[in-house]
Amino acid sequence: MATPTRRSTRQRAEILAELRAAHDHPAAAEIHERLRARLPRLSLGTVYRNLDVLVADGLITKLAGFGGEVRFDGRLTPHDHAWCRRCGAVTDIPAVPLAGRPHLPDGFALEGRRLEYTGTCAACGAAGRP
Repeated sequence: MATPTRRSTRQRAEILAELRAAHDHPAAAEIHERLRARLPRLSLGTVYRNLDVLVADGLITKLAGFGGEVRFDGRLTPHDHAWCRRCGAVTDIPAVPLAGRPHLPDGFALEGRRLEYTGTCAACGAAGRP
């Protein structure tokens, strides 16, 4: 069954453009705040609904990682992430090839991989944050 064609909206286009330009993997509330100047009637609920559509359509990825805060990534080229366990910052890092293919359950159809590193960013380390 074919996926229905979605009507394009200005709000969705602005959210996608913001994510494609962002390098900090913003949360929905951050995206909402950034777009309020251009779209003053934009609600947080609209941002969440459009983020769900963009994820479902494969135009962005959802990062539900360290600390439980959901963030979004507009960069679709292969890359990994480094999460600071202190401040929550997420940084793109080049993907490194794995030494070999992992042993997967019989019949498992591999579609991709996501590798996330956790640690402490330089700013938190320098600030001595616990």
